[in-house]
Amino acid sequence: MVKKRPDVLEGKTEKILTGCGNLYLTINKDNEGIPCEVRLQIGKSGSCARSLLEVIGIQQSIMLQYIEKDIIVKDFKKHLRGVNCGQEFRMGDKRYGSCIDKVAQRVLVELKEEEE
Repeated sequence: MVKKRPDVLEGKTEKILTGCGNLYLTINKDNEGIPCEVRLQIGKSGSCARSLLEVIGIQQSIMLQYIEKDIIVKDFKKHLRGVNCGQEFRMGDKRYGSCIDKVAQRVLVELKEEEE
C-alpha cells in the first residue's frame, strides 16, 4: 500500500506544553483527509530530544504511507500509547506519560480510532 504524496497537503500544528517544553505536533492529511505525515519539533536546535522526535515523526510518516491502517493502530495502541518517560503532563483533564504518548493518541484520533 504505497500512497503517492500529493503536491499539496492540508494540516494543522498543535502547540503542546510538555514536561520538556513546547512540542509542536503537525499532522498533514492527503486529499481524502487521511493522515499521511507527522512532524514533531521540540526544544532548541541541535538538542538530542529534538533530533529524536524529528526522526520519530519521519518514521510515523513512513508508516502512514506504507503500512495498513489497522496495523498502525494496533502498533500505536500496544507500543506507544501510555509510554512514560518521567515527564508526564496534563492537557485539560487528560494526562500524558510523555510526548510520544500524546503524539500516539493524537494520531489515533486523526485515524478516527480514538476520541479526544
